[in-house]
Amino acid sequence: MTKVGGNSAKASSGINGAMTQIQTLQNIPDSYELFKYDTLQIANNLSNIDLVDKLVTQSTDAIQFLTDLGLPLEKLIQLGGHSIPRTHRLSSKAPIGWSLISTLQAYTTKIENIHILTSAIADHIIVETTATNEKIIKGIEYHLTTSPNEALFLSANSIIIAAGGSAYDQTEEGLLSEFTPHLRGMATSSGSQADGSGIKLAREIGAELINMDQVQIHPSGFIDPKSPSSISKILAPEALRGSGGILINSQGERFANELGSRAYLANAIQRHCSPHQELLESQRPQPVAFLILNKKACESFGLDAISFYLQRGLMKEYSNIQEVAVSNGFSSEKLLQTIEQYNEASRLGIDMFQKKSFPIEFIDPEDKLFIAQVTPVIHYTLGGIKVRNK
Repeated sequence: MTKVGGNSAKASSGINGAMTQIQTLQNIPDSYELFKYDTLQIANNLSNIDLVDKLVTQSTDAIQFLTDLGLPLEKLIQLGGHSIPRTHRLSSKAPIGWSLISTLQAYTTKIENIHILTSAIADHIIVETTATNEKIIKGIEYHLTTSPNEALFLSANSIIIAAGGSAYDQTEEGLLSEFTPHLRGMATSSGSQADGSGIKLAREIGAELINMDQVQIHPSGFIDPKSPSSISKILAPEALRGSGGILINSQGERFANELGSRAYLANAIQRHCSPHQELLESQRPQPVAFLILNKKACESFGLDAISFYLQRGLMKEYSNIQEVAVSNGFSSEKLLQTIEQYNEASRLGIDMFQKKSFPIEFIDPEDKLFIAQVTPVIHYTLGGIKVRNK
């Protein structure tokens, strides 16, 4: 890649942390035990509990570290799978992913013995096998993208692989095809760098892989009206729903708890939503859900980001519910009934899908509404290289 960041630079919802200063200031009663419980529940008992402990208990310091570097992570939101608000977002409404990456890059450039090399591709991890059959890391063979035939060597006695997963690789030789062939051809939110190359490098020298059949499907990738069949989708982040967006199907009905887990919501869209009129490039159908926000939800999410989606044609603005219904083929009576049922559930504090957090109400049927078509996408390949607890 020509720049740092990868998929992390594209992140747009936030970073999770428990027992943080901002939670304390906002009187949010979080705990490591609750964060751990939520994490293990979502993972279907496949998690390494020791590593979950490390993730949870070090999240406080991680948030504080970023705050000390100048990232104003002062806004909290409750997202899917979490019992309470613990996703930290920027108060400035700037994109969290790129802001985080650029801040960390600026920090590392001040450290003399850290050098960032871009436009370089690792080809092999070089190891030496001892008489006792122990493998010792010696370095990396790599090449620059400007000189693909010139092999270069970087000496090192330890290597950290943080190359992302394989969610973009749709080839016959790819890890998706090898471990989850039923997902091949599905749309993805990942960039082209998520080709599984880091995992392949490690396997080449005998590293053990784990949970390679575990792939997270995100419920909402934008369907771009200009290229609806494209496999590569821009993510419609969870924070759009966490800010108050609701999901409806082509009948104008809600069908799920918008703050449920990603797996739950993706499955609900598959079950309750009709397919788009155009197939993906892979000839797979893509079910369509409609994401609806009002102006208050847009303001909570961040108007700059909403403007980006509008400019790209990923989201469309409508004057009122009636216009939404006419333009998208809904019954205006059914859509209005859906909105009224949502508002009533918000006042009661629970709905038929066991949703208990309602960030906003749709107060006035004459309010402007913002609509996007979304479909489930491959987001994370959860498996990878097996690591020790330490």
